[in-house]
Amino acid sequence: MALTHAAKRGQLDAVLLVDEQGMLVAQSDTGLDLTMLAAVTPIVGRGKAIPRVRRNGEARDMSVDVLELMGEVIYVAALGGNY
Repeated sequence: MALTHAAKRGQLDAVLLVDEQGMLVAQSDTGLDLTMLAAVTPIVGRGKAIPRVRRNGEARDMSVDVLELMGEVIYVAALGGNY
């Protein structure tokens, strides 16, 4: 619920939390399948790739932040929105 509210407030397509292996931990409510995006999120978060995301042929921004919670690394990704 909190991720969905954050996505709506930020006018984002989706917000997702991903573990170090690229597994989706949590996501905002969306009709999008985020499994492939989750898989590359750690790579983007580590600075090893630049995200090039398209939705319906239109480029979408993606930003990733890295958090450490209780010794675990979690990647928070935001898809869409405006800077």
